[in-house]
Amino acid sequence: PRRSIVVRTFLETYISEMGTHIDCFIANVKEIAEHAVGSPVVQRVAEFGTDDIKKRLVAAFTKKDIEAACIHPVATYFFQQLLESCDEADRNTICAAVISATKNLREAMSTAAGSRVLQKAVSYGSDEIVTKVARLLERAADMEVDTKDYHDMTEEEKKSADGKIKRLSKSERRDAFGPVLGDDALLAFSKHPHACFLVESILKETKRRGLELQRKRLMNALKPHVFELAVSPWAGRIVLEPVSYTHLRAHETPEHLVCRLLLEKKKKKNKRPQSNKEN
Repeated sequence: PRRSIVVRTFLETYISEMGTHIDCFIANVKEIAEHAVGSPVVQRVAEFGTDDIKKRLVAAFTKKDIEAACIHPVATYFFQQLLESCDEADRNTICAAVISATKNLREAMSTAAGSRVLQKAVSYGSDEIVTKVARLLERAADMEVDTKDYHDMTEEEKKSADGKIKRLSKSERRDAFGPVLGDDALLAFSKHPHACFLVESILKETKRRGLELQRKRLMNALKPHVFELAVSPWAGRIVLEPVSYTHLRAHETPEHLVCRLLLEKKKKKNKRPQSNKEN
């Protein structure tokens, strides 16, 4: 740990003079990035390196099996630094590699590190990557599907596969994301302490980029559960567009009705003393 501080300081100042030592970092980038002491070192290489060094880091990082690195609690910090330091073309390359390597989206979303990586991929990736993650999120919510195989399907194959995909049971969803309300697992994603951040990022990015089709499909799936989202400490982070009073009343349960009537009664009682004082 102490020696690594010296190496990091040297990299910040004399990285262009390190020559073959940089080649060692690049050749073993995945192994170093997954080490608690080594990760800050390669983060300095990504931050202070030349454009050529950054491109070589991207090539070396994406060539290796990065599925485990995408959910590694230490390697994800190097991934974030690499995304922030690279140009747009290299960012799209990294984001595409990460999404392709994420075979099980539900499993990746359920970890803090995996959710963080997917959020960065959505934020820095192209519109195509955002659209792809939104589609995978919809399918991961309701169906069990190998996302890597789904990437390789044509549009006709995707349509024909819809009827063959096995839907997840409540017990299978509960094992991955805890208690599930109803049959909509997208609600469970929104209430999960890690997955909720990815749902929030997708909704924000689709709105910012004008991807209305993907945003509306997710919004329509979440709107019927607006009351559950409102009372959940994690789902409160989900940014929903304003909904009408009629829409809320349409999805009101008997429990919600009782709460609404009690609140209205309380408001009327609070207004009476104020009106008397004014008179």
